[in-house]
Amino acid sequence: TREYIAGKDEYTLNAALVKDTVPVLGLVGVPKKGRLFYTYANGESYLIEKNKTKKISCKKQQPKGKIVALSSAFKPSDIILNKLKEYKVNSIVQMASSYKFCVIASGEYDIYAARERANEWDYAAGHAVAQNAGAIIKTLDEKPFLYGKEDYRNPSLLIRRSENLNDWNNIDNNNLCDNIWYNIFYTCKKCFKKKTWNFTRRRKKEKKIIKILLKN
Repeated sequence: TREYIAGKDEYTLNAALVKDTVPVLGLVGVPKKGRLFYTYANGESYLIEKNKTKKISCKKQQPKGKIVALSSAFKPSDIILNKLKEYKVNSIVQMASSYKFCVIASGEYDIYAARERANEWDYAAGHAVAQNAGAIIKTLDEKPFLYGKEDYRNPSLLIRRSENLNDWNNIDNNNLCDNIWYNIFYTCKKCFKKKTWNFTRRRKKEKKIIKILLKN
């Protein structure tokens, strides 16, 4: 690929199975980043990294209020910029290859929009990984993005991590409760006589407080 020849670290190795115009199985290797994404069914997308395998489900990783888009071009066209404005994007990161699909599937980024470009084999594996993780993939005019065309050319593309790109509440509230109270305790530990804290005793009350904070 061009990314490989240029010495970039975003080049990918792709394999996919398309059934009835829809990618259902996909594998995307990103050698320079030490990451391997794969999927074999709806709700079954995974990332292997540092000898660990974890399920990915488009869960938002960006901070609340930050919606980050990906772009293949250094300077996106007005058509793409206007489309991104519709989703209140406040930051754009340039990225190459099918890796874009995968980092949306992992929740690291929120949205990618592109005009007609590339071929079906450039998208299919990443498409399967992202869609099976929960991403919404259509054309810019909201039509289904289908495969098996005679010329194999891709139409325009719009991939969103979820319907609500600012769904920060998808972050694991249980872990968030523990982290917040852990940090509060150790910041203020001089105020406590004991250096232990029982998270479970007041967990229900703490979770209610956190949920109120998240809403605000």
